[in-house]
Amino acid sequence: MKRLLVLLALAGCAPSSTSSTPPPEAPRAWAVASSDEPLTDLVADELVRTRNARVVRVDPGTDAVGAAAAARALRADRVLAVKILRHDPYDPPRTTVAVEVLRSDRRSVSGGELDRLVSSASWQSAPLPLGKDGAGHAVAAFELVLDARDPATRTWLSAYAETRRSPDGAWSGPSEFLAVEARWMEFVAHAVVHRVPAE
Repeated sequence: MKRLLVLLALAGCAPSSTSSTPPPEAPRAWAVASSDEPLTDLVADELVRTRNARVVRVDPGTDAVGAAAAARALRADRVLAVKILRHDPYDPPRTTVAVEVLRSDRRSVSGGELDRLVSSASWQSAPLPLGKDGAGHAVAAFELVLDARDPATRTWLSAYAETRRSPDGAWSGPSEFLAVEARWMEFVAHAVVHRVPAE
C-alpha cells in the first residue's frame, strides 16, 4: 500500500513538459473584406466563435493585391472576402454568395497554375478581382448557394439552429431562421466559414 502511495505521489510531481499533448495552436488571424457591412460583422463573429481566430476588418479595395497588402499591414495571415450575388429573403429564403480566400504573403505560381486560376469561373466571380499579380495570394474561391427549399440545406439549418438555442429566451426552432432575415444571414455566415479551408 505504501508503495502505491509513493508511486501516486511521484506521478503527481512529474514535470509538465513530459505531457504528450501538444500546446494549443495560436489562433489564425483573418482579415474580413466585404462591401456588405452586416455580412462582414456576421462572418467576423463566426470566425471568432468557431475558429477562435483574431479578426480584423479591411476595406475590400479594388483587387486581391490591395486586400492582401492591407491584411499584411494588420498582421493577418488570410483574407476572407465575401460578396452577396443573389438574395431572396422571403420564406423560404435563398442566398448565393461568392467567397474568396487569399494569403497575405505572396507565393510563386507556375505558368500553368496562373492560367488555370485566371481563367477559372470561381475566380472570375470572386469578390476581389484576382488578375495575374494577385494569383500568388490565391487559396480558394467558390460560390455557395443556400436555398431553404433544398432538403440538405434544411437539415444543415436545423442542426445549426439547435446550436444557437438560447437557454433563457423563447425558442421557435429553425422556423425563426426562415422567417427572420437577420437570423437567416447568421446561418449564411456560418455556412461560409464552415466551407472555408482551415489551411
